[in-house]
Amino acid sequence: MTKKNKNFFFQYIKILFFFIGFILIMVFKRHFFPSAIIFYEGFISSLLYLIFILSFKCLDLDKSLIVFLTCLLFWSLVPTIIDRSVSVTILGKLNINKYTSYEELNNDFTKVFINENDAIGKRLNEQIINGNVLKLNNKYILSKKGLSTKKSLFFLTKLFNINDSFSKKR
Repeated sequence: MTKKNKNFFFQYIKILFFFIGFILIMVFKRHFFPSAIIFYEGFISSLLYLIFILSFKCLDLDKSLIVFLTCLLFWSLVPTIIDRSVSVTILGKLNINKYTSYEELNNDFTKVFINENDAIGKRLNEQIINGNVLKLNNKYILSKKGLSTKKSLFFLTKLFNINDSFSKKR
């Protein structure tokens, strides 16, 4: 193996090392200092990790960005989805009751995901923190930012031909 190839190989081993380091840091953080909004926790942590890597010149800029994007992609596709997933709730029910009717799955989902875990309250709080929703006199309204976000999401829904039943006016 040439010196150039060894250096190339070593750089990508360092990327893997920093990615595994991020996962270990986040495991520790989630157990001892969890945040209510999992996606933002991962985004901010990934950004701080990038700043750390760049500050100490652990990797070149391009490799540092690869680590940042890999950490963010992982966080978005694994912990964030698990936190919000209907599928995970269904798998949990089927793990306990192997033969379950659609009605039982639907009832269990409503009980566990919606009621026990306060899915509406949790997501509403996220939107308030984001600045998309305002609470006035125990009622909720879209803020100016929320109207802009809604328009953007509706545009993306149409652009990518995604089911729009969630974003339609009701």
